[in-house]
Amino acid sequence: MTPVKISRIVPSPLLALLIMTPLSLLAGFDVPEIGHIPVGLPEFNLPQFSLQQWSLIFTLGLTLALLGSLDSLLTSLVTDSITQTRHKSNKELFGQGLGNVLCSFIGGLPGAGATMRTVVNVRSGGRTELSGVIHALFLFTLLLGLAPLATHIPLAVLAGILIKVGIDILDYRMLKLLNTAPKSDTLIMLSVFGLTVLVDLVIAVGVGVVLAMGMLTHRMAKEAHIQFDDGHGHHSENLEKVGPGVRIIHVKGPLFFGSASQMLDRMDTVDRFIDTQKVIIDCRKVDFMDLTAIFTLDAMVERLLQHGIKVSVVTTPANKNQLVELNTAYLSESRLFTSLKSAQH
Repeated sequence: MTPVKISRIVPSPLLALLIMTPLSLLAGFDVPEIGHIPVGLPEFNLPQFSLQQWSLIFTLGLTLALLGSLDSLLTSLVTDSITQTRHKSNKELFGQGLGNVLCSFIGGLPGAGATMRTVVNVRSGGRTELSGVIHALFLFTLLLGLAPLATHIPLAVLAGILIKVGIDILDYRMLKLLNTAPKSDTLIMLSVFGLTVLVDLVIAVGVGVVLAMGMLTHRMAKEAHIQFDDGHGHHSENLEKVGPGVRIIHVKGPLFFGSASQMLDRMDTVDRFIDTQKVIIDCRKVDFMDLTAIFTLDAMVERLLQHGIKVSVVTTPANKNQLVELNTAYLSESRLFTSLKSAQH
């Protein structure tokens, strides 16, 4: 470990490069080095492509944009955790997008936020935009002719620096909670960690986001609850009593594509009640409804009507306005109510 008094003046990674590179050269170690670095400014060229390549360019461009954005935002979150600050996502993504667009005119490759380099920069004391400007100017000087100074840096030295930085990135708080944390979260963390080490950080981030989205959808679908009432309020609290032959379907929680199928699955239960003359679908405790859920609800009303059962839907004023604006086939305004009492008539 480098003493704090020294690392404040010369960052530890830079000190490792300045000491180990000459030592490797003087000792004559036969180790892999960075090697030749091209010198000179790139030429300006307009991108050329045919109309047949549009679909391929659009697909690959969109994929790189999404993965690059995720990588940059992840880097920003890691930096926030270290510096106890708060980044501006729009500013970060706008700068990244503008840079990637401009680099295409000189044959450059698209880039994104680099967690490793950012952590090294922050640990070395770089906390403002000035550190990024200095980094860019240093790379610029390499292109102008100082590249030979970096050709003999041993790759082993760079590997050691990256290993140290990787250890510093680890959030040890999560490791302490492995035994008590939800298994789904642990699975996602281990998957992303394994892919980061064995494959690539960008792929790991993409897989982690997909797994997290799937897990969130599953949790939200489990929160949705559908319950039947026999018309006497036996299965719900403080529910007004309704007349005979009336059944109430209580729908609670988020109603979206992941939970809407439960409604149709439960429809067979309603059909078994021969004495049912009217069904009231109580959606007052539905947090939100997406388009798939609305179409499912519309199909549910259609199925009940085909069995000669009258249907009323009770929902919140906001959801009612949404349903009226969509103007679906069976969720007409005459079947939509905002109170259970008005739906009984």
